Amino acid sequence: MKASETEIQKRLAARYRDLARRKFYLRYQLYWNSAILRNVPADPEMTVLDCGSGSGILLPSLTRNFPRSFGLDLSLEMLTTARKAGTGAGLLASRAEELALKASVFDLVICKGSLHHLEEPGKALGEIRRVLKPGGLLILSEPCRDNAVWRGLGEAAALLSPRFARGHRPFVSRELKEKLKAAGFRILGRRCFGLAGFALCAMAHHFPLMTFLPGGHRLAGFLIRLDETLADRWPARTLAWHVIIRAVKPGPGSSPRTGPAA
Repeated sequence: MKASETEIQKRLAARYRDLARRKFYLRYQLYWNSAILRNVPADPEMTVLDCGSGSGILLPSLTRNFPRSFGLDLSLEMLTTARKAGTGAGLLASRAEELALKASVFDLVICKGSLHHLEEPGKALGEIRRVLKPGGLLILSEPCRDNAVWRGLGEAAALLSPRFARGHRPFVSRELKEKLKAAGFRILGRRCFGLAGFALCAMAHHFPLMTFLPGGHRLAGFLIRLDETLADRWPARTLAWHVIIRAVKPGPGSSPRTGPAA
C-alpha cells in the first residue's frame, strides 16, 4: 500500500538536507528560483507566501528580495529542515487546502512543484485565491505531462517507486489552466521549463545519478545553459519537465502586478 504524502515527506526530509549541501543541486535550484521570480515585480514591500515550501530551498531567494516572506508546508520535518537552514522567512504549518490565514493578505503566492502533491488541488487554489489581495499574483511551477512519453514514465514511477505518495499525479497544461480558471484566476503567461538539467539535478532525490559524478556543479552549469537555450523553444519544449504559469486574482479596482515583460 502506498504511503501518504505526509509519510513520504517525512522520509525525504533528510534526503533534502543532504542534497542542499551538494553544489550541483543548489546551483540548479538557484537557477530554477530565478526562472520563477523572473516576472515578479521587484517590490520589497510585497508580502509573499511560498505555499508548499518543503525544505525551504526557495525561501532564501525570496527573503533577499522580499523581507516579508513566509513558507508554508504540511510536513513538520520539512519545516524543521527549513528552520535549521536559516532561511530568514516566517514558517507556517498548514494544509494548503485549509489555510489558517486571513483573506487578502498576500501580494504574491508561489507554488514550486507542490500543487500535484495535494489531495485536493482545486480546493487549494481556491484557498490561495482567498488569501491573495485583489491584483495579487500566483506563480505555479508544476510538472508538465503534455508529452506522452514523460506522461507514461511519470505514471509508472509514481506507481512503482516508494518515494511517491498515493494520489501523486502531475497534470497536463490543459488541466492546470482549467483548475486555475475554475478557482477564479486569470492566466497571464506560461513558459516551459527544464530539460536534461531538471531531470538530473532538480530530481536528484528520486534519480541520484549526479551525486556520483565528479565535478557535478560544472556539469550542472552546462545543463543550465542548455535548458535555458532550448526548454521554451519548439520542438525541445515538447519534452519540458515543468511549466511555469503566472496568474492573477482579479478584483474591483485592481490592476495585476505583472512585473517585467516576459
